[in-house]
Amino acid sequence: MENVNSQLYYNTFHDWILQKLPKGSTMLEFGSGPGTTLFVEKFKVYSIEHDIKYVGVEPKSTYVHAPIVVNPNNIRWYDERIVRNFIKDLKYDLILVDGPLGSIGRSGIKNILDVLKTETIPVIFDDVNRPEELKLMIEVSQILGREYEIYKGINRSFSILK
Repeated sequence: MENVNSQLYYNTFHDWILQKLPKGSTMLEFGSGPGTTLFVEKFKVYSIEHDIKYVGVEPKSTYVHAPIVVNPNNIRWYDERIVRNFIKDLKYDLILVDGPLGSIGRSGIKNILDVLKTETIPVIFDDVNRPEELKLMIEVSQILGREYEIYKGINRSFSILK
């Protein structure tokens, strides 16, 4: 299922999104950051953010504050109730998994796959150069039955579920 693209054509997921996603599209991002400012110029952006100091940093994005909690399986992730409520009626053309921080972990995304609209839209996982992020991306790929492609940049890698 893996296809590794070692070209540096897309140095970052930002490059891929800006070049591939049509202008006016809508994206759902887990974890906001500097890329959010790039994206809002071309797309409608919904940002899920755990750190209150970053909520609203980019006024053109629609934010939800979902603090980190520990679920019954002892997994730290965004407050799932808040995330589920926020995304249940959203329409989006791309999902970006770039948060929360690696020190917190991103595996909680598996618990909400049932409400994410993942059938035909690209799902991007950043930081797959880190073993935990790579493992998570592969697990999600298998759960969804979707192939993935990995783009290796100079210092970081990202993947796209196709």
